[in-house]
Amino acid sequence: MQPVFKDHNFHGANHRPLLDKSISIERTFKNKKATFIIQSKNVGHNFPSGDILRRITLQIKEKDQWKTKHTMGKNFIIQMENGKPHKRLQHNTSLQPGVPQTVTFSSKVNTPWRLVYHYASVEDEQRAMIPYDQLIYVMNEGP
Repeated sequence: MQPVFKDHNFHGANHRPLLDKSISIERTFKNKKATFIIQSKNVGHNFPSGDILRRITLQIKEKDQWKTKHTMGKNFIIQMENGKPHKRLQHNTSLQPGVPQTVTFSSKVNTPWRLVYHYASVEDEQRAMIPYDQLIYVMNEGP
């Protein structure tokens, strides 16, 4: 008997409705501090994964500019070995399955915030050679 596969697509981060369902975020405010609890949902691996440039940032709006308060993802450095460059993991702040990350910082009660999925490097975003909406995706936002 042959198995029947109805949908064997691996949409991942390019399927935005699926991306929306892959993370939860809760915000509380007390004593002039905002606390965010961020956790992956129904993801059986670290998140984000895939391309080494992908990352998720928690940002707040200050003076009409978005400022990153927390980054989730992998950070690599390039080291030379025997005259050749090698990529080395420097640190990993990706969301682990079932492990929430808590982020607390000083804030005003109605400060706008957003959770952003980045498909490219900071340098690529600054170069603006690709439309911005293809470089980032706002997964969640609030007052």
